[in-house]
Amino acid sequence: MLDLDDPAQLGARRITDALNRLKELGLITVETHRGEASEVTLLREDGSGMEYLPPSASARTGQRSTPENWYFQVPDSLWNGHIQSMSAPALTMLLVFLAEPASRKDGLWWSVENFPAWYGISASMRAKGTSELRDLGLVRISKKKIDTPRGGNGDDRDRVRNLYTVSGPARGVSQGAGNTGKAGSGESASPTQGRTVRRRRKRRPS
Repeated sequence: MLDLDDPAQLGARRITDALNRLKELGLITVETHRGEASEVTLLREDGSGMEYLPPSASARTGQRSTPENWYFQVPDSLWNGHIQSMSAPALTMLLVFLAEPASRKDGLWWSVENFPAWYGISASMRAKGTSELRDLGLVRISKKKIDTPRGGNGDDRDRVRNLYTVSGPARGVSQGAGNTGKAGSGESASPTQGRTVRRRRKRRPS
């Protein structure tokens, strides 16, 4: 299954190492049974050690939605080789775009100075990931002139802003009416043709 030369030995070791790493991160618990398969229990993805529940569980049970349960959808079409082949910077930026409904509408923009504080991602990772997504046809970049009086900012150059819009397989699922483009704005509609990812980042200024 892992396409290794010696799956009976190397495969078992790789799985054991991966499970131990996930335990260290507080993402799973592993209960071993001598002579039987181990029992693996999934925990919350934030590493808190709390029990894992689907993000939509609060809506189904009638509980009050909290920021910890807000989520967005990853289109199923992206799992047909796109996510598996992209680099970590590209995957990171893909999740940023998918978490922001503006990337499906008029285009998402940000201040490059504030981006690291908003998302916890370095400028180099942002640039590398965005460039790769553009080359893969998953993000389209356009430019929009900013309504700043010439000379009003200390020079006579026109100021422009990059707008990022997801395209191709990345547009496979609508965000749902509950999201407004800001972290903490609400919980998305129940998933239809996508897989849910819990939202985790600081509030972006309005």
